[in-house]
Amino acid sequence: MRVMVTGGAGFVGSHLVDRFLAEGHEVEVIDDLSSGSIGRLADARKSGSFTFHHMDVRSSGLVDLIEASSPDVLWHLAGRLSGNGSFADPVEDAEIAVLGVLSVLEAARLHRSTKIGVLVRGLYRREEPTAGRTLVGQRISQPVHVAAEAVVDYMRVYCDIYGVDGRALACSSIYGPRQRVEGGGVVASFVAAAAAGNRPTVEGSGSQVRDLVHVDDVVDAIVRAGDLPTGSIVPIGSGKSVAIEDLARLVMQRCGVGGEPLSVPGRRSERPGIAFPVEDAADRMGWRSFTPLTDGIDDLIQRH
Repeated sequence: MRVMVTGGAGFVGSHLVDRFLAEGHEVEVIDDLSSGSIGRLADARKSGSFTFHHMDVRSSGLVDLIEASSPDVLWHLAGRLSGNGSFADPVEDAEIAVLGVLSVLEAARLHRSTKIGVLVRGLYRREEPTAGRTLVGQRISQPVHVAAEAVVDYMRVYCDIYGVDGRALACSSIYGPRQRVEGGGVVASFVAAAAAGNRPTVEGSGSQVRDLVHVDDVVDAIVRAGDLPTGSIVPIGSGKSVAIEDLARLVMQRCGVGGEPLSVPGRRSERPGIAFPVEDAADRMGWRSFTPLTDGIDDLIQRH
């Protein structure tokens, strides 16, 4: 199978590339390296089945590239899975997310033999026949969440009107190897601090919770999602919530750091959070997260 991954030099994308290569597929990556790193693809670049394209997904050349490559599956991961960058520049965040997915969907509209998959963060839409649209997951509190809604909307429209074969996964908070501390997730930040013998810093009261899912589990979900019916939107998470303060204490305990986490005022946008529903992924893909949080944290600590 020929697979194309936008954002393939990113945190999640690079793990997905490695998985597809390990399964014997041909993989092409599109990444402008604005936030991704070619170093994450060190192993992939040794493969004779790997090709890298230094390109912005908003580029007019994307359609021609997809036509020339004719991938069987294209997974669109380009954009921000973390909300930190969206705070600093919500306009750029919207351009990357919305124009990026439109560019990919337009290419798929012209070349309908390609399956499309989209990964978004933090929101899952459930449409109930009697209750209308409801959201399960984090409330819309950051620009990245608004962009995620728009991305899913466009994906559904292109499926319904233009016959694009698309599906979306809406993920909770992803953590694991290769995630940057700066602009990355809370687990990466806490482990970096505690592994250096310092107390992690908790923003706000610590009452916020996160549904933390390991990147290996997410990659497994992405691979399984290729067989979902067109237009599907499935939430991906552990189904469990952990309070931020408890997470910091757990990381400190695994690193042998005593005392209590440091505390600073929280952001205005912070919301309590919620565990993601897991029934859809289990029923429709036979998927559940399989990495215990303690195992994932211990692995990150060992890498420091």
